Amino acid sequence: MKLYVMRHAKSSWQNDELEDYDRPIKKSSEKSVKLIYEFFIKNDIKFDLTYVSSSKRTLQTLRILKKKIDLGKIKILKKLYLASKAQLMSVLRKTNPIYKSILLINHEPSIKKLTIFLCGAAGKTNQKLLNNKFSTSSFAEIKFDFDDWNKLAAKSGKLCRFIRPKEI
Repeated sequence: MKLYVMRHAKSSWQNDELEDYDRPIKKSSEKSVKLIYEFFIKNDIKFDLTYVSSSKRTLQTLRILKKKIDLGKIKILKKLYLASKAQLMSVLRKTNPIYKSILLINHEPSIKKLTIFLCGAAGKTNQKLLNNKFSTSSFAEIKFDFDDWNKLAAKSGKLCRFIRPKEI
């Protein structure tokens, strides 16, 4: 089973009167999302299920991805916005095991905390994640050696890749 944890595209701060939830992405940040979907296509990465926060910027990120790749079944959940690592774990653990490849599009810092929790802090790739911020449009690929999402636990996964758009 695989989990892809992705941060939304860079948000716009043009209108400082907007609530955080309603902030759109920066027009220029669409390019970074395109680099990611091209990476997914080139590496034949497919998804059975996509979880996405209902904030404006995560939904806009989703729409850009959806233009070029199949995201499987899509679940837009308001409870993912500002969710803690524990709340993200709860959602993931309740996922039907028929879904073998999941994309989670969400927010910082919970996605970084989730990734470190699931993979631990050891290893070169993990240290790169720990030492750098989980920048916008970046994603982590985590592999699990079990067949039921309710088995998710601390250090139960292996971080296979941590990709930032600027590295593509």
